[in-house]
Amino acid sequence: LDHVYIYDNTQPQPRNSSADEFESPIKQVVKHYFSDDFVTYIPWPCQICSNNRPNHPNPGERSSQYAAEASCRERFGPSTEWMAFIDADEYLVPMMPSRD
Repeated sequence: LDHVYIYDNTQPQPRNSSADEFESPIKQVVKHYFSDDFVTYIPWPCQICSNNRPNHPNPGERSSQYAAEASCRERFGPSTEWMAFIDADEYLVPMMPSRD
């Protein structure tokens, strides 16, 4: 693992007691613990993406996750050998080397 791209669709929270500045809690953690050369942070405020025809009464029926994944593939895929899309509630489990 040599780079992480975070597409953040969380709601910004107040940064100070006067609540005149807002920032995503995920961005706060990323800035505190990780360098820019390891993590690329992308604000992704869209909650729902519509895959219906224009002016359809249903404003949307798919998570913006699909659009975020497509954006990541388009923007960073050409310079990436391997890419995985993992939600915050998912994780990778390292395996022991195969004996074969």
